[in-house]
Amino acid sequence: MKANFIKTLTIPFALMLCECATVTTPIGGPKDETPPVVVNTSPKQNEKNFKRSVVQLNFSEDIKLKDAKEEIIITPSPGKDVTFTTKGKLLIIEPKEGWKENTTYSIAFREGVQDITEGNPVENLRLAFSTGPTIDSLSISGNVKDALTEKIPENITVAIYTSDTFDIFKHAPLYFSKTNKEGNFRLDNLKSDTYHIYAFDDKNKNLKVESQNEQFGFIASVIDLKKNVNRLIIPLNRIDTRKLKMNKPRSTGDIAFLTFNKSVIAYQLQAKEAGLQIPNSFGDDQNEIKLMLKTMDLDSVLMRVTASDSLLQKIDTTVYIKKGKNQKIDEKFTAEVNDPVLEKETGKFTFSITSSKLIKSINTDSITLELDSLVKINFKQEEFKWDTIHKKIELKTTIDKKLIDIEKNILIKTGKNFLETFEDDSIKASSKSVNILSIEETGTLTVEVKPNTQENFIVQLLSGDKVIQSAANKKSHTFKYLEPGNYKIRIIIDTNKNGKWDYGNILQNEEPEKTIYYKDREKKFETPMRANWESSITISF
Repeated sequence: MKANFIKTLTIPFALMLCECATVTTPIGGPKDETPPVVVNTSPKQNEKNFKRSVVQLNFSEDIKLKDAKEEIIITPSPGKDVTFTTKGKLLIIEPKEGWKENTTYSIAFREGVQDITEGNPVENLRLAFSTGPTIDSLSISGNVKDALTEKIPENITVAIYTSDTFDIFKHAPLYFSKTNKEGNFRLDNLKSDTYHIYAFDDKNKNLKVESQNEQFGFIASVIDLKKNVNRLIIPLNRIDTRKLKMNKPRSTGDIAFLTFNKSVIAYQLQAKEAGLQIPNSFGDDQNEIKLMLKTMDLDSVLMRVTASDSLLQKIDTTVYIKKGKNQKIDEKFTAEVNDPVLEKETGKFTFSITSSKLIKSINTDSITLELDSLVKINFKQEEFKWDTIHKKIELKTTIDKKLIDIEKNILIKTGKNFLETFEDDSIKASSKSVNILSIEETGTLTVEVKPNTQENFIVQLLSGDKVIQSAANKKSHTFKYLEPGNYKIRIIIDTNKNGKWDYGNILQNEEPEKTIYYKDREKKFETPMRANWESSITISF
């Protein structure tokens, strides 16, 4: 009886241990770093005449899905309503609308299928099959890059279309892929045809370009796909393609505002009243024009307004500008001297002034360069370069090198009345130290360029994203007075020879001008510079 009693207790205890083992992850041991492996699929890879309603993949271990609708990409699209189901080691894919007849499908799984224990994604898994007697096998691959920077945009949608009536802002593509972390993309199992290709940051996941808040890019030329096409480069840019519109003018006291639905790059104002000049500038941004009506004797004036955006879309209209009944709201006035720099060996002296309001004049007696307590230098009115609409003033002049002493603390001083605005503002007197550059404390970088066929190009030296110096169409140029730090070298292919980088214009099928960044042997974009250091690099393009 005793033995039977022991046996009766042992059996349920053993069952309890077995049951627990089926639901508990083992503790300890090496971390699982092995991704799931496909054991078999239905259909098989490159199978033809597939007629079933579902696709099944069986893996070597239990799996889970991660963002399946984003990560598992089926081209051409079988429709938005696709069901992804897992049962242990099995993945089932079923489109509600079914698979179209005589169509080659390609499924890229990216990181959508993972093991349960550690989330290891299946590596480089693709499945292709055809519902007809033939399977298409051509491909298009390449890279997506930022049009103006060296940064690599991630998870960008790359799409193709064949119809001339297709509109990337209105229609969703059937064939698309997404870039990886290196910006690379690939579209497989394509038939021989002519294609247009574009890329975009599909933030709202509707497979349509929303130019107001999404980057996009395209290749202007048509791809005649008769064999595999590789190494395409699609530059991404952010351009608002909406039609340019202007809102109804509004006024507050002696200030009037013209507001647009997006940024404009240039504008002109012309009063119908002969000889009437109304001071104006951009407002807080380039979506707005600010007009100063204080000097206008009339209560209203008919004004012709012309403006254009970066795509050269234009507005040409007339509006009545009226003085407002309400008192104007006081805005804080800010203005300061930016980046005063003096080169010791050359005596070149530069600085700029950025103002929050339109400047009427500069009192040159109230802004001085103080070399010491006895030596003070004033500037002439004609030495200042005015950009009224952007409320910016620059000065470039040369100081007698005999007066410059590197040991002294040179200051640029401004009095409270050195600026006069159209709103009679004043600002506190201030002083700022001048950055004195000398050969001993700065570096020199010589850039040799070897263009292939391009005759017009611009070599730019950048600190961060700011252009420090530039040179046009020079196969050898030396950048001097570089403060210790890291710099980047960018080359702009100046296709239209206007001396600046251009956005491109999708409405006219014009790509952005090509940019090239220098990378060293270690694939680094930044070139270090130290004091009293000379360096040189060579760039071929």
